[in-house]
Amino acid sequence: MSAGSSTTRLPEETDVLIVGASMAGSCLARQLSLQLPDMKVTVIDLQEEFGSSVGESTVEVFDDYAIRNLRLGPYLAKKHITKHGLRFWFDSADRDLPLSKMSEQGRSRYTALNRGIQLNRKEFDHDFCEINRKAGVNVHLGVRVLHGNEVEGGNAYEIHSDKAHLVHTSEGDIRCTYLVDAGGRQSPLALQLDLLDKDHTNHSKGAYWGRFEGTRPIDELGDDSWRSRVDDTQRWASTNHFMYDGYWICLRPLTEQTVSIGVVFDRELHPFKFDNGEELTHFLRQHKALSELLGDQGKAIGFHRLQRITRGVTQFYSTDRWFLSGVSGLFVDPLFSTACGHIALANHLICAMIQSNEQEQAQLFKQQVTLFNEVMQHVFLRQLDSFSNYHLFGSFDTFVNWQTLRYHTVLNYEVPMQRADYAPLLQSAERGEELLQHEWTASQQLGIASDKLAKEFTDFLDERGQYYARNCGWYHEKTERDTTREKCLHPDFGEKENAESRLNWEAYYRYYLVRMCDIDGVVFDEGIFQRQFDADWRSGQSLDEIFRAMRAGEGAGQIGDAPTWDIKGPINAPIKPEDEWWHRFIDPDGRSIYAYLMAKSEK
Repeated sequence: MSAGSSTTRLPEETDVLIVGASMAGSCLARQLSLQLPDMKVTVIDLQEEFGSSVGESTVEVFDDYAIRNLRLGPYLAKKHITKHGLRFWFDSADRDLPLSKMSEQGRSRYTALNRGIQLNRKEFDHDFCEINRKAGVNVHLGVRVLHGNEVEGGNAYEIHSDKAHLVHTSEGDIRCTYLVDAGGRQSPLALQLDLLDKDHTNHSKGAYWGRFEGTRPIDELGDDSWRSRVDDTQRWASTNHFMYDGYWICLRPLTEQTVSIGVVFDRELHPFKFDNGEELTHFLRQHKALSELLGDQGKAIGFHRLQRITRGVTQFYSTDRWFLSGVSGLFVDPLFSTACGHIALANHLICAMIQSNEQEQAQLFKQQVTLFNEVMQHVFLRQLDSFSNYHLFGSFDTFVNWQTLRYHTVLNYEVPMQRADYAPLLQSAERGEELLQHEWTASQQLGIASDKLAKEFTDFLDERGQYYARNCGWYHEKTERDTTREKCLHPDFGEKENAESRLNWEAYYRYYLVRMCDIDGVVFDEGIFQRQFDADWRSGQSLDEIFRAMRAGEGAGQIGDAPTWDIKGPINAPIKPEDEWWHRFIDPDGRSIYAYLMAKSEK
């Protein structure tokens, strides 16, 4: 039976109407059917069959949501590829490094935390329609919301505050108490209500991508030493990012035979323009590592483009009982696969608002709408600013430290919030608390400070011609601290959260400062650092503030405890042999970062 088949007619009325049967809409329908089983849920979509789509790689937040909240664990394990984390590669300025010589950050082993999934979106979206139908959700494909000029009065959606909404479709009219627009970039409700955020949307980012067959397996490249660096696990199962100044190329598996390869770019730095898969392939082959992966047989069997990636709205939810989920509401950048996390967050909030209104908690419903709109707007604006500087991406030195802080921040804040089903946020709504546009959360404040330092450090590298200094031969193990892992598994929103953030910030600051000393031949003085470092990232302390003091030689010239710090944090005890893999940060000669620093200090 095709995904478009349906044995029932479109109902004339329903409790919840979701427009959009792809990832966001289907996940919400599934969550509602489990969380509020007495509600009648209807999903419509203009497509009769699903094609390939972006948003194929998921992260820990969505993985927990899909397995625990949506109960999709068995299905995902059977039908899709378990992801081996995010993996990042760094090239020379001439793009001529073979893959085995590129600097790399990634996992060598699976971790105890949820890992994410490499979704085949065409199969996932199709299967989810059937899963929802079996759960009692009315799913109707090939149903189009009419255009305004096809409807008397000019509005395809008739929104009412005191009675059911009326939606005009190609298969007849349908009334609903709650209306959800999960229609993606076409987003019919957002367009009718003129919700697109034209003031903040950044239109400089674009993307081209396609499905490829005949490529060489990444794990069969390189020599035995290079392959054993990840303990013979599969780089193939990772989302592999090839990072460049102003753009990045993504490689991920779809099936055993096909992969997805795409380029995301800032057109102000690289105004790329490709009209077909052949032109995209030609561009990829200009990179030695990608040419190795494509081999003699790699070819594009599908081609897609997105001229403008970024999308935001001025309002996500309304007390008139309409809501936006997924790309209908926001999309910032595919880097780090954040869109699936936005879906998990938005759907939790929508379910909470519907439940409050159904329980006739009018005041709580109003407070939730106000707070949750502000939360989503904060998410959009913060990520929009953070992803604005693509110049940071091509340097191993800058990016790996910045990405590690981001990763640990997600594990410290977002993953525990999801595992607690956003209980602290729901409790804030119950208390009637509100956010102000300029009052960022602790997580967002840490992000603002980290972006500022990353830009300062990159300027330092640029001035000294050291942007590519560590792009050849370095390897960093992308794992989490033991304390961070424990906090993820057992969420704590008090002092443990603050302690993790302080460790994250000090490790982040230390790495950049140590590198500045290393590059300029200045001795890193632990005494100066201890006296001058401000653990409060909101203070605005620059790297140069402490670097100038060390350059002036105001301390005793002691390295002190500096070598006991990794990008991930302090190492306070002798490393057991079975744990050595966790601490891998090695230079092209195979030395640990600590041996490298000690050798430099002895010269």
